[in-house]
Amino acid sequence: MQFELTDEIVNQIIFSMEDQSQQRVFDSEKKNLVAFNPEEQKDGSRFYPLPAWDSVSGFSIMERFVSELRNPPVKEKLRTVLSAGKGVFRGFKDVLKEHPEVETLWFAFKERALKHEISAWYNLLRDSWGLEKIGEEPEETDELVYADFIFRTYDAETDTDSLRKARICAQEEIRSAYESGLAEALLFLQNSSRLHGKEDAEYTLTAHTAEGEFAGFISALPCPEGSHKTVLITAFYVLSAWRGLGIGKSLFTRCTEKLKSTGVRYIIVPCIHIPDFFEHIMFRSGFQRIPAGFYADTDTQKGTAKNFGF
Repeated sequence: MQFELTDEIVNQIIFSMEDQSQQRVFDSEKKNLVAFNPEEQKDGSRFYPLPAWDSVSGFSIMERFVSELRNPPVKEKLRTVLSAGKGVFRGFKDVLKEHPEVETLWFAFKERALKHEISAWYNLLRDSWGLEKIGEEPEETDELVYADFIFRTYDAETDTDSLRKARICAQEEIRSAYESGLAEALLFLQNSSRLHGKEDAEYTLTAHTAEGEFAGFISALPCPEGSHKTVLITAFYVLSAWRGLGIGKSLFTRCTEKLKSTGVRYIIVPCIHIPDFFEHIMFRSGFQRIPAGFYADTDTQKGTAKNFGF
């Protein structure tokens, strides 16, 4: 018997997939789930087995979530749990409870994965009914945790120390990624972008948790000094504990929208501020790539040049 896959039915199936204590089937006549009883449910056109889901499936989705997570400290903790061999599911939950923002992402990720399985299951049924398959509705998850963060213009009275510490963290990441001489050169080039303009002309947008903890910032200066149409992004950084939550995208989007609202036409972003995974956001926001820079390690004699962006 054909049926429409409503949100209520989807939610029932998700609950059943996560609850492994009882096997259920879908009753297409009553439009609900019932306990599996092979003697009473021989009508294959009325009772349908639910999508296959077990602890192996659950572990696989946890692995996928960790592989896609861009929050290094939490990612490492979760990787350790997954490789422990015992108490994986309990340990996974315990780590997430220590990091509620990441836990929010996990719940959304898991729900999306379960809905994907249900959609595939339903499309197989539609195919057996001679009906066209239906597509999955796109879900935008980047803004899932925005409500948990506060974005505001830099306040010298409350943000000075936090901003200074964040800049130091950003510098240390560059120092840990490159040999000392090259790292210092990159830092000099990065910092020189702030020297061309007056400090009071710099626009900085900050991100804070609901509890007031500093999470990241983005800064911009007129380029050249006094310009009203062109600005240069001079710094863009999210603290490692808060990465993978969409904060960077929100900072970037809010900053560029603010600049456009003041009449700015051109926004230049040195590649040194942009990690590879963020590039697609740049392109979707209307940015175009401009010539980049390279460096070569002449000590290796391998003739290999590496792009560091500029």
